[in-house]
Amino acid sequence: MLPVERRNVVWIGEAGPVVAAFLERRLWVKHLKIEEVDGVLDSARALIVAQQRGEFELLRRVFAECSQSALDRGVMVIALLESDVDFEEARRMRGALALGNLIQLEFVANLTDVAETIARATHEVGPSCGTVALTGDLSRLSSASQFLLTRAFHDCEAIQIEAIDGGFMSECALRVHGWLRASQVGPRPMPFFVKAGTLQEIATERQNYALYADHYIPFNLRPNLIPDRCVSGSGRALLVGNFVEDAISLRKALQSGQGSSAIFSLFENTLGGFRMQPFTPGNNPTKGLEGFVKDRCWAENIRADVAALATSLGLSRIPGALQDELVAVASKISYRRGPYHGDLHAGNPGPQPCRPRLSRRRK
Repeated sequence: MLPVERRNVVWIGEAGPVVAAFLERRLWVKHLKIEEVDGVLDSARALIVAQQRGEFELLRRVFAECSQSALDRGVMVIALLESDVDFEEARRMRGALALGNLIQLEFVANLTDVAETIARATHEVGPSCGTVALTGDLSRLSSASQFLLTRAFHDCEAIQIEAIDGGFMSECALRVHGWLRASQVGPRPMPFFVKAGTLQEIATERQNYALYADHYIPFNLRPNLIPDRCVSGSGRALLVGNFVEDAISLRKALQSGQGSSAIFSLFENTLGGFRMQPFTPGNNPTKGLEGFVKDRCWAENIRADVAALATSLGLSRIPGALQDELVAVASKISYRRGPYHGDLHAGNPGPQPCRPRLSRRRK
């Protein structure tokens, strides 16, 4: 995948002394009217709106008419303000939008810093969309996620989408086969895995990879992320990496008689980096395990008819009382803190040996 060059900065409103700070960073400023913006967003890196002190009509129009389209294409949206009063009014206007803090507010006086931020925002911008034919199972994907696929695989003529089980913190998990538009090797790369989800879900997944997977799980026992294909929009984001072939679930391994070796390999090899150092530094034994129990017991959600059936079958105490007893016992237990697998169950797919999906939750 070749690097994506998006060096244009769309500027709406008052021109100001902008050229030098941007040219020094190989950013090309295009002064446009709001009606001309849609046609250039795919090649843009940032959208800046600047208006005279105390006037907000243009800012309001950009927020309402252009910001979501820009953000969906990975374009940074920045409002330049001249005074504290203007800044607070722009903050109020931004707060009324669902996009919220995705729109950046900056002072004109900090223009050089703004140019530097735009020039270095490789990850946040990402590739523009391409003319990609989407085929296969699209039923689990929102229209926003489908659009993001055209950005993540912008260099492909077509992609074949196959839904797979999994995706604890995501809209869905996919196996994607691509046909590259121009490659010196051939048009068919190895398949990719894709997770689609909210901005927060995917950001958490990426943080988990950086904190737990990259340095502690052997690279051949986990899918590896492809940062240049991980894209985000105004409300959705995609996590893209190499698909681990020959992946089977623990359940299938058990059914085929391979359960013992798969489980041994999971804990000794795949998760061995954690088992060698099970506790995070500086965490002495402490009490207070009741919070862990409360987060995982939901007695109040048990239907009355289910509780009644349990009582008729011999349950001597109501679910709420059992939960209270568990909490009371847990409050007296000392524990240490360390990372643990957040989605370890019989249906979690992995290679032979099994690969984990790591959670950032700790107890």
